[in-house]
Amino acid sequence: MARLLVLLLLASLAVGCGKRPAAAPAPDTKGEEPAVLEPPDPKVIKLPTAVGAKPIVLTDPKDPNKDPGLGASDSGFDDFDTDELVFLNVNYKGQVLLAPSDQYRIPAQGANPPKKKPRAKTPMEPNGQDKIPEQKGTGPELLPAPPPGVRDEEPPPPKDERPIPKKKKGPPPKDEQPVEPVEDEGTLVTTLDNLEQIENFLKRRAMIERRKRFGDPNPLRSVIILRVDAQTPFEKTYGIMKAAQSAGFTRFRWRAIRSDKTEGQFAAVAPPVPDGGPVIPDLIEDRPASYVARVTADDEGGIATITLGGIDLKGDVDVLLKRCKDLKAKHKDKRVVLNLLIDGKLLHADVINSIDACVRAGFPDVWPVPLDLKKR
Repeated sequence: MARLLVLLLLASLAVGCGKRPAAAPAPDTKGEEPAVLEPPDPKVIKLPTAVGAKPIVLTDPKDPNKDPGLGASDSGFDDFDTDELVFLNVNYKGQVLLAPSDQYRIPAQGANPPKKKPRAKTPMEPNGQDKIPEQKGTGPELLPAPPPGVRDEEPPPPKDERPIPKKKKGPPPKDEQPVEPVEDEGTLVTTLDNLEQIENFLKRRAMIERRKRFGDPNPLRSVIILRVDAQTPFEKTYGIMKAAQSAGFTRFRWRAIRSDKTEGQFAAVAPPVPDGGPVIPDLIEDRPASYVARVTADDEGGIATITLGGIDLKGDVDVLLKRCKDLKAKHKDKRVVLNLLIDGKLLHADVINSIDACVRAGFPDVWPVPLDLKKR
């Protein structure tokens, strides 16, 4: 009997040791709100990264024959071959953040311009001159003698002249205090919010340069520096590029962050804007080989597909780089033109990646345009 009780006790202990521990209660999340991603700061420009961006090294103006090294662009000009640099800092909304030196004020509506003080007039003398002629020396001998019958004394005051009352000490009453007009300085413009404002701003800058050059009709020498945020859609960037072309600018720089964390740039020359006249066909037999690269965007603004010469590159920028190098090697003794067509929804980070691949493959003057013909 005792042995049976011992066996039952051991069996109960074994069953108790085999029980699983109770699961921890689930956290209560009824009162918590889902996490919300904050939008980027519109006052901060975060440049995209690019391996092929050239460092910003300026040519020495005192020694123009000195090799500028990597600072010279492949387009054949450098930053000293300009009148000035026009910086356009574009945020993800497509607004241009003006530098403090470019900011200006818009006068308030209905505000009168400040009145100029009238110029003080010199009282005319009896002899018809504006001032009394200088006389050498001082003394009673220079004073004219009074006419006979007139005493040399002050004339009596007029009868209607009343004594001036003395001013009371202290501030005047509130109803008699003069009200000083408050001058409205207007609104300080720190951003250009639409394409019309951007184009007018660039036209003013172009007019300033042409005045300095005494109306020289040649193309402007100033360079547009495009510092565009990585999250900006290409349709907004291209609108700014087109506004700069309409103002007469043809030289551009794309700014990006290099692998060494410094700011670099790509140089580009805008193609001439068509004036609507008849297109004369090119009858030269040695025409350049022309290829078209198309880059489409997905719903999030990233690269969806890339095609080059009708070949699908699976949306891979590295494959685009390899394919462009193959085209360059195929036409060694012939000029090759690459047309880059970009989806308007593509974000600027992937636009720069596409330009970077083309430049590294040997196409330095690539100029991106929208896929949609109506938006070019």
